[in-house]
Amino acid sequence: MPPSFQHLILTKFNLRRQSSGDVNEREWLTKRFRLFVDYCFPSVRNQTNQNFKWLVFFDTGLPEEFKVIINSLAAEWDLLIPVYLDGQARADIRRIAAMHVQAPYCISTRLDNDDMLSIHFVDVIQSQFDSQKRLLVNVLHGYCYSFSHQRFFEVKNKLANPFLSFIESTNGGLKTAFLGKHNKMKKFKKVLNLDASLWCFLIHDSNAVNTVSGRPLRIERLPDFEYKPTLMSSSDISFSLMAQSMKYRLGVLFSKLQILSVFNKLD
Repeated sequence: MPPSFQHLILTKFNLRRQSSGDVNEREWLTKRFRLFVDYCFPSVRNQTNQNFKWLVFFDTGLPEEFKVIINSLAAEWDLLIPVYLDGQARADIRRIAAMHVQAPYCISTRLDNDDMLSIHFVDVIQSQFDSQKRLLVNVLHGYCYSFSHQRFFEVKNKLANPFLSFIESTNGGLKTAFLGKHNKMKKFKKVLNLDASLWCFLIHDSNAVNTVSGRPLRIERLPDFEYKPTLMSSSDISFSLMAQSMKYRLGVLFSKLQILSVFNKLD
């Protein structure tokens, strides 16, 4: 029997907008790729439920050294699918998403390139499926980590946060979780708010939107989240990102050594 739904995780990595600057600036890309490789990627790669695809959207002008990194990760794990677009029109994202869905229903989840998911995120979202024609699913609680404070914070009751999922019928075309700006989605008529803590956003020097909020926690590592470095291990966070990443990859697969060599060249 064919599946009744297919699940897509959607990440806009460096797509151009009218107001954006140089989306292929190497210093910004280097920082974001380190966050992506060390935190975002392993948190999705290690989901307990692997019944999904992850479409990551890049600008067509992404420099070759970064294409090497993402292609290496995709070769390691075939659920990661790099997609290259000229701009970030919603119609193009929806068109590409529709190409990966043959089931009568689609679940889509939005995820930023510098955030993390609990290893149970996909499983919990899919457990809410009941052939709904249109339903927005919002996980109310999660965490943030501040590099400047070197501390985790517990975040509660975050309505319309950046980790929204959308269940919809594929009859008539896909809208996907990119219905509009996530902070406006609390006005959506059909919203299911889940009383769970399943996400973490990172507060760092190139993050212009999120700010530290919530109750400070006295823990060094989040349970049920997979990521490579120990976030609390160094006061020099930018150095720790590279050093821990290098240590993790040495002696492993050739693809990971290839990633390391690219990072070394960028430094």
